[in-house]
Amino acid sequence: MITSQKKVFDDLITLNFTIRNIDWFKKNTSQFDFILYQLGNSSFHFEMFELIERYPGIIVLHDFYLSEATYSIKRNIQPKNNYFLKSLYLSHGVKALNEFYNKPLAHVFSEYPCNKSILNRALGIIVLSDYSLGLMRKFYGNCSPLTIQKILPPHPTRTIHSNQKIAAKKQLGFQEQDFLICSFGYLTANKLIDKIIENCIPLLHSHKNVFLVFVGDFSANHYKKLLRKLIKTHRLQKKVLFKYFTEQKIYEKYLIAADSAIQLRSFSRGEMSAALLDCLAYGIPTLINTHGAHQEIPDEVVFKISNTFTDLELAQSIERLCFDTRLREKLSSHGREYIGAQYHPAKIGQQFHGVMEHFYTHNVNFKEQHLIKKLGGILATPNEKDIQDITDMIVANRTRFGLPKLFIDITILFKKQKNYGVSTN
Repeated sequence: MITSQKKVFDDLITLNFTIRNIDWFKKNTSQFDFILYQLGNSSFHFEMFELIERYPGIIVLHDFYLSEATYSIKRNIQPKNNYFLKSLYLSHGVKALNEFYNKPLAHVFSEYPCNKSILNRALGIIVLSDYSLGLMRKFYGNCSPLTIQKILPPHPTRTIHSNQKIAAKKQLGFQEQDFLICSFGYLTANKLIDKIIENCIPLLHSHKNVFLVFVGDFSANHYKKLLRKLIKTHRLQKKVLFKYFTEQKIYEKYLIAADSAIQLRSFSRGEMSAALLDCLAYGIPTLINTHGAHQEIPDEVVFKISNTFTDLELAQSIERLCFDTRLREKLSSHGREYIGAQYHPAKIGQQFHGVMEHFYTHNVNFKEQHLIKKLGGILATPNEKDIQDITDMIVANRTRFGLPKLFIDITILFKKQKNYGVSTN
């Protein structure tokens, strides 16, 4: 296990893997037959972009959009070479560059995945949802199974007994009879936190033992201020609580203590919500809207509302989940069964093994890497012509990832536009 983190808190990882840092990895890449990159749209992953360029491997794409992560490279390791702009152009062309200079950065992030430059280096791509496969087709056309495969993320289940729930509530400062509506994960505007709060206001004011708890960190200070103002305006400082990430054990205690959960989404980046899977694995009755990969969760497993829900629909659904005990029991049971059947780590591990072997045998980029390694042993002192001939052959046999391009030479129009009466603007 290679990571830049100074400490890893997941016992499943620390008990089963040797943890190494990136410097060790760079010195020992020749030891590995496979390199598996877990890549998401986070500035924490900026080092991975350089590693993938130098040491290609199979990429597990946790977020289809990588625009924010790619932009973070500009700030962190390559501030002068315009890596983000080069990647934006390679992925989406001149139109995207024009919008970068003329529209807000947030617009560019939301419209353009900016991921092609890194996916070109992949020796295979694994996505975690059909929604991500759909985005891949939308931006880059139909993709070969020799290049891309879908596998659900591994996720263990957890059986929670009533005495454990009561104990967790008390350890967190609540009473046994308190009802905790929780929402897990990073607190961003695309999680619709303000909508959740607004539509819980009547319920929180009319039931003193109902609490709304957000377990996660803010990614933007202005959104934090907006929510604080909303809570203060409605005098809910003691009923709406924010519990920031401190350590994994606190997060898990809230998963045990929660009576219901709300996990909403908008402007999906192609991710499969790990927080939602946590809720289902712990048997928490969970309310979601049908956005992005959320649509793929079966109806009997979660309480679904429409993607573009109304305030009334959300408020009524929150209250029903709060007061309908039989519904909560059914969702709790079905959620845990679903995760156990579809996301069991042993089952997913076998799928990963099969797909990695499939890429190793059939993926053209893997074959290219094998060829380069073999040539290094055959050609002890290659001359310049040998190198050029081999390079030309390798490039000629590369498969093109993405939609075909048509380049039109308009030089003659530019030179003679006055005679032709044609504008090149």
